Amino acid sequence: MENNTKVRGILKIKTVLPPLGSNILPRPRIQQRLNKNLISSYGFTRQLTMVSAPAGFGKSTLVREWLVGRESQATWLSLDDGENDYERFWIYLISALQGVDSSLGNGVLEILYSRGSLPDSSAGGEVFLTPLLNELFELSNPIFLVLDDYHLVDNSMIHQDMIFFIESLPPLFHLVITTRSDPPWPLSRWRARDKMAEVRLEELRFLEEETAELLSKYKGIHLSEPQLNALCQKTEGWITGLQLAAFSLSTSHSADDFINSFTGSHRHVFHFLSEEVFSRQPDSIQSFLLQTSILHRLSGPLCDAVTGRKDSSEILASLENANVFIIPLDEHGTWYRYHPLFADLLLYKLKGKDPQLTSELRDRAARWFMESGKPEEAVRLVLANNNLEKAGQIFHDHYEDILQREGPVLLYRSLDLIPSRLLQKYPRLVAHLALYTLIKKGTEEARTCIEKAEKLSYEKKEEQDEYTG
Repeated sequence: MENNTKVRGILKIKTVLPPLGSNILPRPRIQQRLNKNLISSYGFTRQLTMVSAPAGFGKSTLVREWLVGRESQATWLSLDDGENDYERFWIYLISALQGVDSSLGNGVLEILYSRGSLPDSSAGGEVFLTPLLNELFELSNPIFLVLDDYHLVDNSMIHQDMIFFIESLPPLFHLVITTRSDPPWPLSRWRARDKMAEVRLEELRFLEEETAELLSKYKGIHLSEPQLNALCQKTEGWITGLQLAAFSLSTSHSADDFINSFTGSHRHVFHFLSEEVFSRQPDSIQSFLLQTSILHRLSGPLCDAVTGRKDSSEILASLENANVFIIPLDEHGTWYRYHPLFADLLLYKLKGKDPQLTSELRDRAARWFMESGKPEEAVRLVLANNNLEKAGQIFHDHYEDILQREGPVLLYRSLDLIPSRLLQKYPRLVAHLALYTLIKKGTEEARTCIEKAEKLSYEKKEEQDEYTG
């Protein structure tokens, strides 16, 4: 009787399948991959499905949609910080299982309710997990168990016993995990053995056609192709970002004006990313994120130079593992970038906190790029600092390297920003501006630049010979 009383103390809403909700856009391409070769005549061919991505990418919605038609076989546990208590975690997990079979785990619950402390370190959870797993082996019908928001669990003993649990699961049991960060499990080993399926950010991103359907079918918003393309570039398929944009678009007088101004400092995006992502990081990581927000791409050595740290490579790897809106740019974990809206948010926070530091950080990064032989990256940073004279100097000294790597676009756009009085110091740049004006605007508009270029000269004969040649 005591056991039943305590079971009734479980918060039921945490252990029931959530409603599907309305206006859910089907994701058949992902559903089909998850279903492919999932079940054989012996049961599940793999015991684990993990959906891992940053906040707001529709992980829980995807899983709930996947379970449509399987509701009688599925159960759900919505995790929160309280499940870091060892006994509480397993009590809730077993209570969730009883949602599909009320007889499951009653004896194990008695063991857990009677425990006064954490399990003996030498035995771990096998004392009660073994009988629970043996019960699961007697299942006659398949069961899906979803652990939603597993990233909230940071108890190492729970992680360790979950490894034992997963590796010992019977054929008719399938575990589904949604998480913002990869758990400390032997995922590589399970991948190699084809014992798990994964869905990650790349698949969860809304494609352009999915974005158009979401906006038109469920929000009544119809965008032109350029508008849709611009919105997709800014959100990169981030579902919550698209939903927040749609909310504002529905009341906006001009779609063009809204999309052009839609950044990470937009109030709805700002609050979501601040509360769900940024504020959840430790102070040292928040500082790292802010200081590196001035960078369009990030590497360990570059971030070390900007922040003065010596562990930036490890931090970048941990941010990737934790899905903190960071995108790897190669297969080696060398270069990364932040999601555009997250980068906007971080830079907005940095400028508001310390505008002078923002400028100093860009100067540090520019020096690193110059020393690394990447003047094109350095010039972007000095232009962001409005240091037009320095930009002119870099272009003048390295214009061939920049043209070879970037083509003429960066040079020509930048020349428009540099005032005539500064260009006078760099005849070569005036000649390039004349050519740019000639191509883009025609002979008449270019005449002034050409005449100016003809009057300029270098003091050193070799430079003048190169210029006039």
